Amino acid sequence: HNLTAEAAEKLFGMLLSGEGTDAQIAMFLATMRVKGTTSEELVGAARAARARIQFPTLPDRCVVIATSRHGKRYSPPMALASAAAAAGAGIPVLLQTAPSLIGGGVTPGEVWQRLVGPLLGDPSHTSDLLADVGLACWQPTLADEGWERLQRIEDETSIRGIPDVVCKLMMPQDCAVLAGALPGPVLGMAGDALESLGHTQAMVLQGIEGSVDPSVVETTRGLRLLDGVKAPVRIRPA
Repeated sequence: HNLTAEAAEKLFGMLLSGEGTDAQIAMFLATMRVKGTTSEELVGAARAARARIQFPTLPDRCVVIATSRHGKRYSPPMALASAAAAAGAGIPVLLQTAPSLIGGGVTPGEVWQRLVGPLLGDPSHTSDLLADVGLACWQPTLADEGWERLQRIEDETSIRGIPDVVCKLMMPQDCAVLAGALPGPVLGMAGDALESLGHTQAMVLQGIEGSVDPSVVETTRGLRLLDGVKAPVRIRPA
């Protein structure tokens, strides 16, 4: 059966606090993957994760680009280039990312590591970067040591599940969000989760390989949330 948001928050908080064995966590991840995750379960887990970390201070009009550890195998990750272009045009961008899953593709975080420097989980340093140049990249799971075990088990089992999705939801409650999603009937669930977590301006795109990068050869589907109103988005190459 599905968990309520309250039960999911309690359970995920327990896992981040170190409770449960590796085998129990692996079974939980596998069960959730087979069952399918609901928006309430994502909201509860995200609330538990958010409560354990301090977030950077975001400047006005800042957009958070939330990416996963899935990465891109067959096409270049363009999120950092897009973020840099937006920052150059005067829109501050916080790129939220991490190194890829074992066997995954290249993430924007790995591009940042190669071109700029190490990924950090320091909110003060990230705030300073945003204030100085309008562009920063951080790995929020580094701000909470409870994530090391969850991500290790996720890597060892090759199960991309609720921890990876929750990583994309670990951001300040009222920030503007651009997030990527894998193909499938997940846009409504993503919109409901973001709305329940307090976001009033958000866009979820089913870009290339589940990224925020729209296709240049076919229509990219998405969903926009603006002040409580959700509407479908279609980005056409033309």
